[in-house]
Amino acid sequence: MITLVLLFACRGSDDSSVNTPEVLQYLSPSEVVGNTTSPIGTNVAVIRDWTTSQPFVDVFKTARPFTVHSSEGVNYDENGWPTRLNGGQAETYLLTELNRGGDNVIPLGLYTVLYDGKGKINYGGLGKLVGSKPGHDVLYISDLNGTLNITITETDPTDYIRNIRVLMPGGICLSDRFHHAASEDDCPDGDYRSYEEYHEEILFNPDYLRYMQSFKVLRFMDFMNTNDSSITEWSDITSFSGATWSGYEADKGGAPIEVMVKLANQLNADAWFCMPHKANDEYIRNFADSVKEHLKPELKAYVEYSNEVWNSIFTQSDYADEQGKFRNLDGDSYKAQMKYYSRRSVQIFNIWENSFGGRERLVRVMSTHAPNIDASETVLDFEEAYKKTDALAVAPYFGGDPEPFRSVSSVNEIFKILNSRRYPESLPNIEKNIAELGKLTKKYNVDLIAYEGGQHLADWDTSEDEQHPNPLFYRANRDPRMGILYYQYLQSWRKAGGKLFVHYTSPRMWTKVGSWGVMENLNQTPAEAPKYNAILTFIRENPRWW
Repeated sequence: MITLVLLFACRGSDDSSVNTPEVLQYLSPSEVVGNTTSPIGTNVAVIRDWTTSQPFVDVFKTARPFTVHSSEGVNYDENGWPTRLNGGQAETYLLTELNRGGDNVIPLGLYTVLYDGKGKINYGGLGKLVGSKPGHDVLYISDLNGTLNITITETDPTDYIRNIRVLMPGGICLSDRFHHAASEDDCPDGDYRSYEEYHEEILFNPDYLRYMQSFKVLRFMDFMNTNDSSITEWSDITSFSGATWSGYEADKGGAPIEVMVKLANQLNADAWFCMPHKANDEYIRNFADSVKEHLKPELKAYVEYSNEVWNSIFTQSDYADEQGKFRNLDGDSYKAQMKYYSRRSVQIFNIWENSFGGRERLVRVMSTHAPNIDASETVLDFEEAYKKTDALAVAPYFGGDPEPFRSVSSVNEIFKILNSRRYPESLPNIEKNIAELGKLTKKYNVDLIAYEGGQHLADWDTSEDEQHPNPLFYRANRDPRMGILYYQYLQSWRKAGGKLFVHYTSPRMWTKVGSWGVMENLNQTPAEAPKYNAILTFIRENPRWW
């Protein structure tokens, strides 16, 4: 076992003096076994064709919805499968440019394609067809530089092509569900289960499960496509039998409830659900009933109304603003918005409480903008909402203002700014904000938790991934000093009275919109991913303290 070594130095300047560890030795995930005492959760990355957190052994579930190539249009069934091509074609894409997330993102080799129905499928891009018979094709994928195109060029309307599955090579050993097995030779006798034969039982990519295993809470905000959702009714819910779960259409995409609950159950992790901002009471009730019925009884459900309703970049913010004004909840527009958020949150909490028959298995979450202490107090105090709330959740990111970084020329300068008290969103100043939030939550007798958090190095005014300062941001995220900052950051969180910390986010490629992934792909080692290494170290050295 690797022993953690922390060497502390006082890094001083005329404006800051912070004690930070000089060295974090590299752990392996096997050194942080299970999540029973973990104080850390993870946000679960969005389901897309380009995700480097490929969740499923059937990679088709991350494909885009079919694109129509017909002047007369294409007819679809209720699950999104083309039933009639009308002289045209239906095309989709998956495994898009995964090479940008590094090496070894997913296994290479022979992918098995299974499907029902009669017709013709063409493959382009990454996949080379090397074997075919009705209902069963074999593709050879030798690299991930591009995308896999799947086009239905012919289909029988009376028995149309449907239920396409694109299965990873190999399988698992029953004795080790957290690693791929290339063949039965990798397993004890009788222990091998191939994806081709057992894909209905083996839903999740073992690399995905291995990453997730250290986290006690899974926040499904992105996974269930919360932001800008147009879901209003129960009929809008994503079906488990849907052709794809990738969520390009907000009212039809995102993970089915069954998938989220299966993942939580398999990992023995509590599940955090975000209710769509326009969803009616029937939707909320049915959702809660389903979770109550299927989530393991020893696990908890965290319940939150939408995501960042305070944040004007999302339509849920506009909606709450409209509703607050319509109800004349306050003469101040923003306060009216936050009061509507508070009221609707409590209404949702009550529905879940009725479904669950009490509060024992629920954590009722109000989320606000970390720097805005007044807004946090508003949502807790309005109509005594704090009496119906278990936790105030914030996202105490550091490094969120890109302006000072636009003139830097080195990673060293980035870290100097991140440690400088002159920079409002430096780590020392964020630590001060966390301490103020700790005092507020103590006043209202609710827990302080983080719904997101970590570094926020992103410049959304850039238009290209390689445009300055983005490459420096990527390098800073790969630098061991970022791991040191993360460890100090989490220590400060604990010291201020913070409890559960749900970092943002599971592995995801880094682009101009941010380096959000704690790793760039599922198979990076902690030595290659300093943020992940720091989180694993903190989990091991700081068992749950509440």
